Amino acid sequence: MTPDVLVAQLALTHLTLNANAEGLTHAESLLRPPSGGSSINYVAGHVTATRNGMLSRLGLPALWSDEEARGYRRGEPPRDGAACHPFEVILATYNRSQEPLTAAIAGLDAGRLAAVVPHPVRPDTTVPLEIALGLFAFHEAYHVGQTGVLRRVIGKPGVIA
Repeated sequence: MTPDVLVAQLALTHLTLNANAEGLTHAESLLRPPSGGSSINYVAGHVTATRNGMLSRLGLPALWSDEEARGYRRGEPPRDGAACHPFEVILATYNRSQEPLTAAIAGLDAGRLAAVVPHPVRPDTTVPLEIALGLFAFHEAYHVGQTGVLRRVIGKPGVIA
């Protein structure tokens, strides 16, 4: 995994999330699949909160405070209804993260990529930053893929054939 590959992956997930969010209202973003699962508001907020953590791990300022990210991070009770951020705020924060995040990744050298950091899912273990970034990119792609299904659950046509 090279910085160029990671940046290309994040460019694709960025494009895809924005395409899947196109034309959705905040009220629509709160709808959940009838059989259970997360809303697109939660999924987009979760991806944004995860990016927020990665920005911090790369030494950049976070775009959300701990309180703003609360309820969108793994293992926390999810925000629901009126407690959810407006969907347009989530998307704006996600979009503001793109340039600093990809620029920081593009500028990583071999030494920094080899530096040991806490594992993104199992914080009691460590991995090289390169591995953490690969897991981060997979995590984002997984959840951004969910937004395509959630868009159809809301009743909107798919945007990626």
